[in-house]
Amino acid sequence: MSFAARTAPRRVARRTVRTLATVARMASEKTQVIEYLFRQRYNTETGTIDADKAVVFFDDITVAIDETGADLSKNNPANFWKDLTRKNPELSWPSFVLAIGWTGEDAIGAGNKASFRFVPLPPGQTTAFKKAMEPSDSALERAVTVQSLSIPVATKALGRSDENWVAQVAQRLAVVETHFAVFSARSVVEVNFLQTGIKLRGGEVDAAYSLTDFDGALWLVSVEVKSRSEQLWPAQVRRAALALQATSAATEMGARVIPFGVKIVDTSKIWTVEFEPAETEEEQLEVASEGIIELKPSVPGV
Repeated sequence: MSFAARTAPRRVARRTVRTLATVARMASEKTQVIEYLFRQRYNTETGTIDADKAVVFFDDITVAIDETGADLSKNNPANFWKDLTRKNPELSWPSFVLAIGWTGEDAIGAGNKASFRFVPLPPGQTTAFKKAMEPSDSALERAVTVQSLSIPVATKALGRSDENWVAQVAQRLAVVETHFAVFSARSVVEVNFLQTGIKLRGGEVDAAYSLTDFDGALWLVSVEVKSRSEQLWPAQVRRAALALQATSAATEMGARVIPFGVKIVDTSKIWTVEFEPAETEEEQLEVASEGIIELKPSVPGV
């Protein structure tokens, strides 16, 4: 066995330890910032936070980083909440805040430069955040295979693990179209790709499609894309769908919006989730259908 082969496991182990240490440090830094922001808003006498103070804005985060001396960058406070919820936000949530019955939720779109808001824990919930969504066993057992030979080798060589690449692969291989043809209970006659990376006032839509059903009704599909290392959170899916619903395009087309999720769950295995349309930010999304689409041959970055 070569020296490189013998030492490779040790290098991987060291990288893993360094990565875990970095994650732990970042979690600790964010924890003190969140607790500072909470203490600034929480009324100990009433056990409440005034409604007009519950939302945390980008500038508030910058000030809190300064006040706590946290070793965090102030260059992009817009990513503070996004980074927190990409994997496991429980690691960063202050035990003090949880102990007195408070958690946080996405507030992007709730105001100019809004990040997140403090909210009371739902009755009976003992963790700060509900467990992130995962594919059901039934979905995993009935995966559908889709060819990837139509993606040029040169294009695959540039494959990455970010959301833009996953959205591109999904579009090239008709992943969303396959879902509605195979897994959805909707009677669909046509699905068309529209655009990726749509930045809207109330949020960002990773990819958008139009859909025509059997009765001739026109729908828009708002797709939230997640790589393998990120979590699919219904609140983000709902926010993006409502942002698309609020556009003049949706109004002019007379189209309602179908919330939709696409997430990598294993090597070249894509989990697709269709939700029932949402009307308000308070409405909980309900899964309408889900499926697993496996790409063969496997695609780098997916």
